[in-house]
Amino acid sequence: MKTLRHWLKLSSRFVSHGILIGIPVVAIIGVIFPWPPAEESFSRLSGPAHVFVGMKISYVRLSERVVRTESRSYILMPPTFGWPRLVTVSQTEQELPTLSAPSGIKFLAWLGTYLFAVYVVWQTWFGRRPRPVSTAESAAGASRLGEVH
Repeated sequence: MKTLRHWLKLSSRFVSHGILIGIPVVAIIGVIFPWPPAEESFSRLSGPAHVFVGMKISYVRLSERVVRTESRSYILMPPTFGWPRLVTVSQTEQELPTLSAPSGIKFLAWLGTYLFAVYVVWQTWFGRRPRPVSTAESAAGASRLGEVH
């Protein structure tokens, strides 16, 4: 049980660091190298800015051919006050791209994951660590225990 707890703690630190560093890097890549099917889909929407936050590529074997589907997730930032929304643009082979309905719940799940990663990284780097006790302090503490007041 102790080994499992240690492994979970260690892996959550690595994953959290990856999320914390990876999401801004992915957003910058989305600005430098925009995906044409997504740009086409967003040109039909009026106004909201979009930030690239993730992608997925999957391959499905259908009888004798393999079909490739590429999906990219974006956060839509509203031009006025309002909640950001998470949308996914998907394209299968050479078909027209499809845009999923904007979801506030998916955005909140994404935001919760990112905030948890920030918390874990903060605790890893700046959290309180127990101060090592020197042998002199421990001997002084033991002698104080023996005193009667």
